Amino acid sequence: MHIRRLVPVLLGLALLAGAAAPVLAQDDDPGVLTWIAYSKVQSGKMDAAVAMALENAEFMDGLMADGTILGWGMATPINHDPGDLWNYVEWVHLTDWDKVDAWVGAVMGWMQSMDAETKAAMEARAKEIFVDGSHHDEVVRHSVGRFGVPDGARPHV
Repeated sequence: MHIRRLVPVLLGLALLAGAAAPVLAQDDDPGVLTWIAYSKVQSGKMDAAVAMALENAEFMDGLMADGTILGWGMATPINHDPGDLWNYVEWVHLTDWDKVDAWVGAVMGWMQSMDAETKAAMEARAKEIFVDGSHHDEVVRHSVGRFGVPDGARPHV
């Protein structure tokens, strides 16, 4: 009687372990991660949102040059629904969770290095551009990806 109960339990554990193996393997080698930040830009303020992000280009390019991040960018949807919660997205590609920590640390350090007046001006400007409370983030793990710029192609800036 005990064996009849034990066999289904062992089979269930074996199936669970088999199903968990790919997930656990992903944790060992997560592949490229992308942090994505969604926001809603006020009507007529898209150029201002892009300009504000481009002001950070030198800082972000420096993080690419030192290997902290693989790449970064921003985009707006071409097709959308008026009820969409976002109309602007920024992203950063990173090799692993350690690089996420390094990137977040670099951003926090950069922001802490700003004087109070500069930070206040940046926050006020962001409040004019972005819909309050619309920002949300997610991190995705790439199952397949190709990074880099193909020969002859240029990133648009």
